[in-house]
Amino acid sequence: MTIENRIVFDLAEIKAIIFECESCESRISLSPKDAKMPPYQCPTGHQWPWNVDMNYESTQSPFRALLSSLARLQEYAKNGRGVGFRVLLELNGASDPASSAKD
Repeated sequence: MTIENRIVFDLAEIKAIIFECESCESRISLSPKDAKMPPYQCPTGHQWPWNVDMNYESTQSPFRALLSSLARLQEYAKNGRGVGFRVLLELNGASDPASSAKD
């Protein structure tokens, strides 16, 4: 038997975008409206060279840009080419998925 948990959320539920340092695990948290670009370093000074060429071009539609950028970022991370941080999303009212599981 396979047990699968999923968390589905609306974009409006994203409370913060968190950048976590891969070296020291310190974090910087930004609200989506304030997150224009990732920070250049973590709070303890580890450099984050995030401005890498990923052959990405923005589109006119923000929906197409979101989908394209997510796919490229996932592929980039999957191939082990990190930029020194992980991107995490904090949700409003997020609870433990195990506590909300239904039989």
